[in-house]
Parts: sequence; C-alpha cells; structure tokens
Amino acid sequence: MIRLVPNLVKFITTQWTNATSSQGELAEIAFVEQFNPARQTIENFERYRSAMEAKIAPNKLQTIIGYIVVPNEAIQTLINVGFSNLNSLFYRDPELLLIDHPEANRVFQVRIALGRPVEDYTELDGKIKLRDLRAAIVSFVLIVARPNQAVQYIPTNEIQ
Repeated sequence: MIRLVPNLVKFITTQWTNATSSQGELAEIAFVEQFNPARQTIENFERYRSAMEAKIAPNKLQTIIGYIVVPNEAIQTLINVGFSNLNSLFYRDPELLLIDHPEANRVFQVRIALGRPVEDYTELDGKIKLRDLRAAIVSFVLIVARPNQAVQYIPTNEIQ
C-alpha cells in the first residue's frame, strides 16, 4: 500500500464529497492509500469487463465508483483474492455506508462494472448487490475521521 500525493488525495476527496448526501458533514478523509490487488484479481476484473461489454453491445458498459467496509479479518482475503469469498454490498453514497457501519473508519473505494440491471446487479436505496463479484475491484483505501475523532494510520496490508 502506498500513501498518495496531495493532488490525487484532493481528487479522491472531491469524488467522496460529490457522492455524499450531506456534502461531507459526517466524516472526512484523513488518509488515502492506493490499493494494489493481486494480479489474478485485476485479470479477473478485466476479463469480466470485456465479457460484459460484449454482452451488452452496442450499449456502453457503465463503471461507477462505490464504497464498502470490509471487516479486519477479511482484509487479507480481499488483498489476496478480491471479493470472491466475501458477502459484499456496495454503496454509492459513502456517508450512508458510515451510517450503516458506525464503527468503521477504513472505507474501500471500488470500481464497479454494473452490467445489466436485474441480470447482473440489483440496487435499492443506493446499495448495490452484484451477482458476480468479479465486477468490482478496489482502487483506494480511505481512512476516515468523524468530527472530533482522531484516527491513527495503520497501513492496510499490516492489518491481520
């Protein structure tokens, strides 16, 4: 994991703020790490995207930014094999995610290839359930702080 340069952090913070319903009042980003998935995870995601683009042609595949909290005990699995073994619900609004997971301060920013509604994913109230988890891949890890809360930076790959 790599801590990022200020311009990229500003870009990710802007994405976060634009995705929130309250414009960042519930939490702010304290640290950002670039996530480096296993090579097999990257290849699986790209194969899935290619296959899905062929299925929905001539329509364009929509890839969105989503957010998820992963329990500490599942982080090494996520690093090594991606979402394949995790029961995952992705959120469009990161603050709704934090409301549903009040203990969380480590949020994963994810690229999601949506595919076809119903056949490939369902969405309700900004929460997305994928039929095939190869459609999602982590891009960044965001350490967030709520108002008046101090957070400590521990690199994600050091969490056991």
